[in-house]
Amino acid sequence: MLKARAVIIPLNFPSEGPSVWAVLLHGGATVESLFDILQKIDDLDFRWIQAVDNLQTAKARIIELQARTPGEYVVFDERTQQIIAELTSHATGA
Repeated sequence: MLKARAVIIPLNFPSEGPSVWAVLLHGGATVESLFDILQKIDDLDFRWIQAVDNLQTAKARIIELQARTPGEYVVFDERTQQIIAELTSHATGA
C-alpha cells in the first residue's frame, strides 16, 4: 500500500522559470492544469492538494475538502504565479 507524502512549498520559492509545481511534481515538464489547490500550513508553507483546469472546479473541490478537513485553502494560478482565491473554514466543536 502506498502512502501519500505531503509536499510543503515555501512561499518564497523563486518565481522565474517553470512553475514551482512543474518543477517538483513533473520534473520541469509543462503542466496542463491552470490552477493548483493548496492547503495552508502556516504563513509561509503550503501543502499541494490537486491541480484543476478551472476556478469553478477548484472552489467546488475546496468546499469538499473543507467538509472533511477544515482549514485554509488557496487557489494558485499557474499562469500568473499568484494566489487568486482563499477559502477558510473552521472546525465546529461538539
